[in-house]
Order: sequence, then C-alpha cells, then structure tokens
Amino acid sequence: MTSLPDEQPSAQSGTGYFERIAAEIRSKIAPERVMDLGCGAGALVKELRAVGIEAYGLDPDSEKVLAAGAVLQNYLHSAPLSSPLDGKYDLVTCLNVLHRLPEETIEEVLSVLAAGTGDVLFAAPPPDYAGAEPAFPPDYWATVFAKHGFFHDLDFDASFIAPWAFRFRKRSAPTLLDAVEAYERGLWSLRRENVQLKDTLRETERSRDLALAENDPLMQTLTYRLKQWETTWADLEQSAGWKLLSAVRKFRLRFAPPGSRRAELLRLVRDGFGTLGRDGMGAFFRHWWNGLRSPSLRFAAGQKTIEQRNAEAYPGFVERTVLSTGQLDEQRAEAASWDWRPLISFITPVYQPPVNVLEALLESVLAQTYDRWELCIADASLQTPETRKLLQSYASRDDRIRLQLLEANLGICGNSNAALRMASGEYIAILDHDDLLAPDMLFEVARRIRKNPAVDVIYFDEDKLSADGTERREPFFKPDFAPEMLISANYLTHAVYRKRLVEDTGGFDPAFEGCQDWDLAFKVTERTEHIIHIPRVLYHWRQVSGSTAGEFGAKGYVFERQLRCVRGHLERLGMKNVQTSFPFPGFLRATWPVPGRKVSIIIPTKDKVAFLKRTIDSILKKTDYPDFEIVIVDNGSRQRNTLKYFAKLQDNHQVKIVDYNEKFNFSRANNIGAAHASGDLFLFLNNDMKILHADWLEELVRWAERPEIGIVGAKLLYPDDSIQHAGVIVGMEGHASHVFWGYRERQSGPFGSVDWYRNFTAVTGACMLIRRDTFEEIGSFSERYVLAFSDIELCKRAIDNGYRVVYTPFARLYHFEGKSRGDHIPSIDIRVGYDDLMALVESGDPFYNPNLSYIERKPLILSPDEEDRVARLRRVAARVRVDELTLPPEKQN
Repeated sequence: MTSLPDEQPSAQSGTGYFERIAAEIRSKIAPERVMDLGCGAGALVKELRAVGIEAYGLDPDSEKVLAAGAVLQNYLHSAPLSSPLDGKYDLVTCLNVLHRLPEETIEEVLSVLAAGTGDVLFAAPPPDYAGAEPAFPPDYWATVFAKHGFFHDLDFDASFIAPWAFRFRKRSAPTLLDAVEAYERGLWSLRRENVQLKDTLRETERSRDLALAENDPLMQTLTYRLKQWETTWADLEQSAGWKLLSAVRKFRLRFAPPGSRRAELLRLVRDGFGTLGRDGMGAFFRHWWNGLRSPSLRFAAGQKTIEQRNAEAYPGFVERTVLSTGQLDEQRAEAASWDWRPLISFITPVYQPPVNVLEALLESVLAQTYDRWELCIADASLQTPETRKLLQSYASRDDRIRLQLLEANLGICGNSNAALRMASGEYIAILDHDDLLAPDMLFEVARRIRKNPAVDVIYFDEDKLSADGTERREPFFKPDFAPEMLISANYLTHAVYRKRLVEDTGGFDPAFEGCQDWDLAFKVTERTEHIIHIPRVLYHWRQVSGSTAGEFGAKGYVFERQLRCVRGHLERLGMKNVQTSFPFPGFLRATWPVPGRKVSIIIPTKDKVAFLKRTIDSILKKTDYPDFEIVIVDNGSRQRNTLKYFAKLQDNHQVKIVDYNEKFNFSRANNIGAAHASGDLFLFLNNDMKILHADWLEELVRWAERPEIGIVGAKLLYPDDSIQHAGVIVGMEGHASHVFWGYRERQSGPFGSVDWYRNFTAVTGACMLIRRDTFEEIGSFSERYVLAFSDIELCKRAIDNGYRVVYTPFARLYHFEGKSRGDHIPSIDIRVGYDDLMALVESGDPFYNPNLSYIERKPLILSPDEEDRVARLRRVAARVRVDELTLPPEKQN
C-alpha cells in the first residue's frame, strides 16, 4: 500500500521538498503569477517567491495561515477552497487537497479554477493509498477535470512533485491524432523508465539490506513506479484502444506524412480550433492568416515532402555511384602495385545470425578490391551448428579468415574483445555479422592511410539495407569530424581505428553493452585529432528484426547506458557534475553547472518598439541566468513610443542604452555595443526575438565556457514553430544559408536531425554567444559589411584561430525574422562576402556533405543536373555588379 509524504510540512521543516518543486516549476513552466490551493503555512508560496514568482496561497484552515508568520501572511489568506479567485493566475497548484473534499465541492472548486486559470498542477493519492481519506482512480480525476475544460498534458512529467502528480491544462479536447502522438511518446518514456528503474532497483538491492530497503522512501517510490509502469505498459499494448490508435496512426502517416501539405493543414486546423476555444474569433482568424502564409506550408503546398523527394532520389544516386566491374578491376590492379599496403583487421562477433545473411557478409569481405585484410571472427553460435559449419567452410577456403569458436556467449563486448585479441593488423574495422560492405570500402580506406600515415580514425557514409538485401535506403551523409555532434549520435559507428589506440582504451567495455561502439568512439577520439571522413556510402546496415537499424528501441536496455556513456565522455573532458537525459525519444541532452559569469546581451535597434519590447520583456521575465545586462544600441530612434519606452527602461539597472547616431552598419552597431559592455561574455541578439524557456541563456553559456569553443548559436523558430535557423552552411544558395530551414523540430533526414548538437562553420549573428577574451583575440565584427555575412566571417575567423563553432538545439527562441530591417542584402555585402568566402565555397563546407545539394536549405540528395555551388555564387555576384551599373551613383554602395 502506498503512503504519502507530509502534504504540507511547515515552512521550516519542509523547505527542501518545496525548494525542489519551486525550482522545477520555474524551469519547466515559468509562470508569472501562481495560486497554491491548500497552502497550509505557505511553504510552497515562500519558495516560489524566492525564485522570483508572484505567488499567493489559500487555505480553509486559518490556524495554519496564522502560523506562517507576519511576512508570509501578506500573501496568504484563509477561505473555503471553492471561493472565487481574485483575478487570473498563470498556474494553480493543488497538491493533495482535493481528495479530502466531498465530490460536489470538488466540482465547485474546479468551476472556480476554470474561471481563474488555464493551468493546474495537481496531485492526489493513488488508488492503493492506505489513508483515512478516499483515494480516487486517475480516470476519475481525468474525467472531472475534463468536464471543466482541463485535459491531462501527457507530455509533461510532474513526478518531481510525486509519482501520482499530473498537469491539467485548459484547451480543446484532444483528438485521436493528438492521443496517438502522446501515447507514442509516453510509451517510449515508459519503456525507457522501466529499464532505468530496474537498473536502479538492482543497484539498490545490491547495496542495501533488503529488510531496511522495504521501509526506505526511495525504495517505496521506485517500486511503486515500476509496478505502475509495467502494468500500464502491458494493459496498453493489449487494449482495443491502443490497437485502434495504432491503426489511426498508420492511416495518418499514409494520408498526411510529416512535412507534407496535408500534415501542415491538419496541424493548422487542430491549432486553429484550439485558439478559437481559448482566445476567441479574432485570434482564430489571425492564426489562419499567419498559418497560410507560413514558410512550412508554402514549401509544402503542391510539393512532395522532403522524405518523399529523398526516397525517390536515392535509387538514382545509388545507380550513379556504384562502381562498374571495370572500375573495380582497376582498383584491384592499383592496390596490387602499392609499395606499402597496411593490414586491416575486421573485428566481427557472431551470434546466431541467419545463415544466408552471414554468407552475404562473408562474400562482401571477399569481394574487396583491396586484398590485404584479415577477418577475425569470434563465434558464440552454440545453438546453431549450421552457422559454425558455414564459418569453418569459409575459414578453410581462405587463410585470411581467422575463426575462434567460443565455448560460451560472452555478449557483444566479450565476443568483440575475443576477436580483437586475434587481430594482427595495424588498423581494425568494426563489422557486424548481418551487414554488408561496398566492394571498394577497404580500397578507399587504405588509400587515405597511404596518403595520411598519421591518421588514427577513418569513417564513411552509410545507408540501410532491407532485410532481404534487395533494397538500399535511408542514407546518412555525414559531415567531417564534428566532436559535439558525436554527443548526440554515434555517426562514426563502424569506423576504422588504429589498433593501438583501441587497445589503449581497454577495448570494448562490457559496462556499455549495446552502445559499446559509441563508448569506443569517444575514448579513441579523445586521444587523437587525426580523423578522416570519406564522403562515400561504403557500409550497409541490414534492417533485420531486433537490430538497431531495423527499429528504434529494439534494444531498450541500452538507453541508460547511452546516458552514462555520454556522461563519462564529458567528465573525462573536464566537465563536472554532468547530467544526461532524453527529453524526447532518441534526442540526448547533456547539462552541467556553469560558473555564472556576467553576460552582456547586445541588441542593435531603431524604433519599431513593439518588437524590441517583446524581446526585452521576454528576456527579463523568462531568464533564470543570474547575472546579465542588456545593452541596447539605438541607431537614432525618433518615434514617441520608442523614446517613452527607453525612458522607462532607464530605471532598470540591468538595461543600458547606447546611442549610435550614424548610418546603420550592423557590424559597427555590435562593435559599439561590445565596447560599452561590462560582461565576460557577449550575446549578440536581434531585436525581434522572444524567449521560450527559462534556461536558454544558461544553455548557451554552458557551451561557450568551454575553452575550445569559440562561438555558440541557438535554435531559432518562426512563430509557426518551423525552423528558421539551426546552423549555417557556407555555399548554400550562394554565399551561405540556413540548413534545415522549414523543418519541424525532431525531424530527421539524410543529414541527421535538427535536434542534435552540431559543429558548423557558422551560426547566425541573430543569436550568437562569444567570450569577451575570444572576441578580443580574433577581432570584432568586420565593418566592411553593412548588414549580412559579417557573422559568417567572424565564425570563420574563430575556426581559423583554432576554435570550434557549436549549435545547441536546447536554446530555443522565436525569431520574427526581418521584422526590423527587412531581408534586403546590400550589394557591398555580396561583393565583400564573395571575396571572403569563395575559397571555402570552392573546397566545400567541411560540416556539410558533398553528396547533398547546396541549392536548397533542406538537406536533399544531390541532383546530377543541378547548378554547381561555385557557379551559383559567381552568378549571384555577377548579377549584383550588373544591377549596380543600372543605378545612379548616389544609390550604389
């Protein structure tokens, strides 16, 4: 039976509990005004006010309210819980109080809440609660809240309050499509949490006496949640409702695939009716007008989705890039003539694969055009004699195939280490027992080794192979080595490593079984900078049942180990107290404390005060970071409302206004702001932004504080939640452009996901963080530029000075792009940018892939007839020069 903690301990004795709740509310919800129903002596109100939230409390017990003390009593009052609220509240907390009321009174309280708020954090005892008051089942609370327009937010985890806590929000009733998406996210989280809880319980059982653990509150909570999740998981999978939702999902994916015009229209309809119910008819029409003009819908209108275009383009790409028999013969002859031919050892653990699949793998190794290799196989297929018979047959035919028959299955790591001990090559190549190699894989690798004998790691592009081996699909075109991107995804996967470095790491670590390749990639790349990427698809992952290539989550036990793997890597690099998590399925986030040095937020502006005010207000209200100033660089504002707003800001010690009464130059405005800034870090920010979450600035600082990082950029979204900026590719659409433009969050493609940490050549100056000392070292913004490309040139200069440029997807802002200055690019910027960037455009941006198109801002497979990126840039520059000849001299830049 479940027992509850003290619902409302005194402000003195229970502050730790309520401190945590207040901090989580501030971080995850960021309300401005909160009412705590059943506040008792005001412990939660006190802690909410301590973190800057305007909080009040109401409790029917006047003695508890009086016990709060004189200071706190100003914010508490005693009255029945069904009393009307004194105005509107962003959030009402209602923690373990409603269940004590008669059902008719519960209805009255919820009517009051419906009139005063749209957001409720709620907790009540679970059904197995052994207490004096009744314990209603969760479906009771879901139903009674729904009657008053509140629906359970399935995406919000309220377990920081209690395992049985929920968040109810006022909105239109969720549709079947909403339920499908929410259930899928929830089920993935259940599966992951189930694994984590089992691991935690095992650790607890090993480290504590079980008799004592039975009475331990942590143990009780973990046991309760594990039982709850396992029961929920089993019930959902077998329920008729889940089967119906699965069928609806499949129909939806066929009818309106992600990114399609139909999908955008469905989203517009769903959100529109939610706006109508919440904000009225005017907001409804504004929503539709803005939505129909949104970039994502314009792009989707009348066009195939990005996924469809890439799926249709890939067979043609394969046909163009597969080598002919004659070309393969030429490679064999060339390889045979080399004076130095490094030995490369394949490391292949085998455990009961289908015999035909294993045979295809062996044949793909034998077909290599570079023949100085050895295949080291450690076979643990104890129950499948046909597997061993096949391996023995091949080993007897070719002495380069070295076979060890294991007496027990040692797991992926143990079997791999057995194969590693057999290897005699200078380099090892990791090869799974069910995958295939391109015939020129080793030739391309050996050619790079001969050209760069110091190279320690070589990796290449890859794709997936259907289970029957007949279809290649879902290519992954990778960038050159990007250390921060490796935190999000093991894109090295089955790379080729110098054997000595692998042995130095200790080989494959059983503690990371299932993500051992990722752990190895971290440990090797921590030891070397000699890493080469081959932009050719040389490895084919077979999508067989139970493989990671076949379905995400096939190896559910791996999730917690992945988190530990990334955490260990960052701690070895010097970060302290690292925390790792999966905010969404498959998307990893890493955080660690920051010193909290002062940040100067530098914002150039001129009039259009509504945009500036929205930016400033959102910074001041939604930023948790403790130490920052705002430096407004005013380029001659004249409008009365602007000057009135500036006068009001003069009273805010965090805001400084600097006059810049010259002809506008974006670079000079930022440089003047930096000259007047007092912070240790400079955040250059456009004036048409809106902050979306409280830890945005801390997230940027977290990466900028690392000494090897020069500049950090954020994820910027249009108001319709499509991507405006997630990194810059030099040479895209001319000089440079934003990759992933128009994508949705958590959308992926042949260049991976928009929600990965990434390294880029540049990020936009619309939101760019740099340390003061780095800014002074590499030089300020080049004032040769008027408006565009100076941010790219600054990033390029940072890289030239040995720094990295990083994009983090977890600092998210709305960007109302072009609202202040428009999107015209001065011709002088086009000319100067041409001179500064042409060499990089010619060589290709190292953080993009030459197999992807530079013509569009979404990652698309290269078309054989598209315009070359160098030719395109020359054409753009030439057109500007021609246009200038037609202008009168006073209008030429």
